[in-house]
Order: sequence, then C-alpha cells, then structure tokens
Amino acid sequence: MEFIRADRLHKRFRGVSAVADVSFGADEQEVLGIIGPNGAGKTTVFNLIAGVFRPDSGTLTFAGRDVTELPSYRRLRCGISRTFQLIHPFGSLTARDNLIVSATGSGMALRQARARADEVLGVFGLAEVAKRPAGSLNAAEGKRLEVARAVAARPRVILLDEVFTGLVAREVAELAGLVAGLRDAGMTILVIEHSVTAIRMVADRVVAMDAGRVICEGDPGSVFSDANVVESYLGHRAAT
Repeated sequence: MEFIRADRLHKRFRGVSAVADVSFGADEQEVLGIIGPNGAGKTTVFNLIAGVFRPDSGTLTFAGRDVTELPSYRRLRCGISRTFQLIHPFGSLTARDNLIVSATGSGMALRQARARADEVLGVFGLAEVAKRPAGSLNAAEGKRLEVARAVAARPRVILLDEVFTGLVAREVAELAGLVAGLRDAGMTILVIEHSVTAIRMVADRVVAMDAGRVICEGDPGSVFSDANVVESYLGHRAAT
C-alpha cells in the first residue's frame, strides 16, 4: 500500500477545473517529483494534500487513514508538512524562533521545540545565522530556512513547492543533498519543481501534469522523454 495516496481529486474555482481526476501515490521514503507548466494544477494539488482546500470530490489517504476531511492543522499534527513557492518566514523573528514556532505548531512542548530547532539548524547549515532575523537572510539561506521550518515539525511526509527556484547550480546541488538526507532519515517527499536538473537529482519517480490532469507517470528518464510531456512542458520552456 502506498504511504500517501490521492484518488480522483477534483477541485473547481468559479466553475473552472483547477484539478480534474488526479490520482497518484508515493511509497514510504520515496521522493516523488511533480512537474508541469504554469497553471497545470500542481500547487492546487499540494493545497488539497495539505488541507488548505477541500476537494470537490476524491479522497486522500495517509498511512492507511482517510484524511480527506481533516483541517490543515490536524494534518500537520498527523505528519504532513509543507513549504511554499514564495517563502514567507516571520521576518522579524530569528531563524531559530521561526523553527520553534513551526515545531510548537505541530504539537511539541516548548522545551522539545527548542531542542528540535537547534537540531534542524545544524542539519541545514543555519546555526551561524540562528540569531539573525529571518528577513535578513539571503536567497539560499531563506530557501534552506523554508525547508527547515517544514522539517522542524517532524513530518512523515513533506511537500516541497519550488524550493530550488532561484538558486545557482552549487546551491541546487547542496539543497538536493539535504533532500536526499531527509529521505534517508525516513521521510516521504513530494517535490514540485520546474528545474529538470533538480528533479533528476532528487526524484525516484515523476508525475507530469497539464491542465489539471496527470498526463504521465514513471521514472524520470521515461517521463522526460514522453511525447506529451515534451509538448506540454519541456517544449514551452528551456528548463535548466
């Protein structure tokens, strides 16, 4: 049984289908890449998985449990955490305090949250900026902090939404190594990303979407060579 599974998810906004009959799943300790052009419905799917939106129809199961009706805060406490396309930490709080807020939001006591924050700061190479306001961090530090905030909640599934965007090649490789480390530590990871290079670095399997639907699924090599994917995605942008 897949560890997390979306079955026939539908979501409409003002009569327009953002997601239509989307089904896919990920096994425990798997990295699943989700690709597609802008407007394909990728972030809407993440919002459905995280509980920001409720599907008009369809189901989501996690660790053998139907979580379709759970609100986002309960999904977080069950073990589903996420990042956002546009990072928005609490800018006036320190990097460390941002992680403490995330950890306490998942149900940890304050003492435990502080210890968790220090642990995650070390893993993500952020210990040196722990006392700096989050709003003062550079782009690479901000991306790592965004992922670290999601990880601080001790998730079993983490949703990474375009965390590689805006990074140079060296920074992409470093963050990809951290993502691999999260998988090796036991997490299941879903990654939305436009960078083919980044997806090839981290993904065990890839789901391609277009116009709210899944158009291809499989290993990275087969998906990126699929004619429908080339036409709908790769043919429209020079992904790096």
